[in-house]
Amino acid sequence: MTDTEYQHLTFVDAKDRRSEPEKGSEFLFAYPKQAFSSSNFNHPVYLSTVVGQPNEAKTPNWTYVVFPQGTYNRWHSHKTGQVLIATDGIGYHQIKGEKPQILHPGDVVYYPPGVVQWHGAAPGSKFAHIAISPEDNHEVTWYDFPVKEYAALEDLSKQAEQAENPVKTTQNAQNEAALYKDRR
Repeated sequence: MTDTEYQHLTFVDAKDRRSEPEKGSEFLFAYPKQAFSSSNFNHPVYLSTVVGQPNEAKTPNWTYVVFPQGTYNRWHSHKTGQVLIATDGIGYHQIKGEKPQILHPGDVVYYPPGVVQWHGAAPGSKFAHIAISPEDNHEVTWYDFPVKEYAALEDLSKQAEQAENPVKTTQNAQNEAALYKDRR
């Protein structure tokens, strides 16, 4: 597209603005005020649809998941894999047998089919991501909660705060989330 073509575009309002957040929201997308409770999350989460079916791009559903502070899901695997796009706050994810990894807004994770993993809010931070299931297949196998793994994150944060270690601490996660919010 040329600059001239761009300057002469006619903009129209979107047909569906449900995913637009309320003014002053700290999150990228709108989400319902009513929490979703499930035995597969240690606390209620908030779910909304960013891209639903059918859509012009013929993509699978894009589900926005908001994890309040201290919230995470069970170890689980997806039959066709999963894509996560971190959007807000600071989170963690872990693949079975590997070390936990921090998630910042803009990070993208792909879990191949059958890979066992968990994800959720970092200690001291809220967290949100977009979840996409390839082939729009939502067949999930759930396992136990990563209680020890999450407790280790909390212990690591406490140790880092005491030692003034450069590892991301709970306070660092809160500060980083606030800085990201201010940049938007």
